Order: sequence, then structure tokens, then C-alpha cells
Amino acid sequence: MLSASHETRSQAVIRHLEQHQRATGLSWPTLAHDIATAYHALVPPMKRSIVFHTEGDPYDCMRANAQILRRIREGEVRFPADLEEAVVEALPGPAREALLRDLAGRYGLLPVPMPRLDALEDQHSLADFWRETGEAAEAVLAMIRDDGRIGPEDMDKADLTLAELDDVIAVAAGIKAKILHVRGLES
Repeated sequence: MLSASHETRSQAVIRHLEQHQRATGLSWPTLAHDIATAYHALVPPMKRSIVFHTEGDPYDCMRANAQILRRIREGEVRFPADLEEAVVEALPGPAREALLRDLAGRYGLLPVPMPRLDALEDQHSLADFWRETGEAAEAVLAMIRDDGRIGPEDMDKADLTLAELDDVIAVAAGIKAKILHVRGLES
């Protein structure tokens, strides 16, 4: 089930990147540096379709890389598929989660993290579950606050509420996958 939106996948990635930049006030050279670093870590040298600047004065490289990113954002250069993972990797927690939710949602999926055998990760998953549950409850409460029901007048809050509920489902599915994975190891 592909998204009915007229926005392309690359436009969605760019939209999330631009929203993050506006929300945080990070400079484009700094974001370009983070993306270039992630790109070089993820894409082998012989497979790279973008040549980010790495030699010379670091600030000059950051500015030159910001120019490359600007040309991609403005459509002067096509968004290369191998850049998507670097953008996801370069975004911090909430911005990354929003982008992954959007990208997965284009196929009718939820972004569920792969289970890892790590006690600290298990504790974080439980904390994430309770945090996401609280955020979803707040969003639903905002919809029913005035008259005790969800009605047409609450649809301005629908997208946020649905996203919060999807976050709960994704975290719960990740915990479930971890339990099933461990149970399978014991068999």
C-alpha cells in the first residue's frame, strides 16, 4: 500500500530534513557535515554517487557540502537513493523517528526496531513504551477534552493522534519481537 500523497519519497525526506533544520536552528553546513559523515560511513567509496568534500579547511568543506545539499533540496540535482539512509542516520532521535514513521507508512508499515540482546536496550524499550503510551493518551485526551467524544470537530488533531498511536504500536511490536526472538533462541 503506497502512500496516496503526491509527495515523492525524496520530497518526504527533504521535508523532514528541512523541518528539523527549522526546529533546531542548526546551520546547513553543520547538517551537511553530519549527512556527509553518515554517507561516508554507510556507502563504500566505489559505490558513492555523491562526492562530498573532505579535503582542506573543514569549514570550507562544510560550506561546499551544504551547497551540494542545497542543490539536491532545490531539485537542481536528483536525490540519489543512497543518500536516504545517511539523512536518516544524521537526524537525531525524534526527527529520525518521524522520518522513519513517514517512510514506513508509505507502504502501510510501522518502523519497528530489530530486537537486540542487550539489557540496557530492554530497559530503554520499556521506558519508550511508557513514554509513547503517555504521549498517545495526551493526544487522545486533547481530542475528547471538550465534549467527551471524538468527532468531526477534532480532525485538526487527528494526524498527531494517529502518529502517537502508531508510535505506541511500533514500540510494543519491537518488545514483542524481542520476546519472540529470545523464546526462539531457547527452543
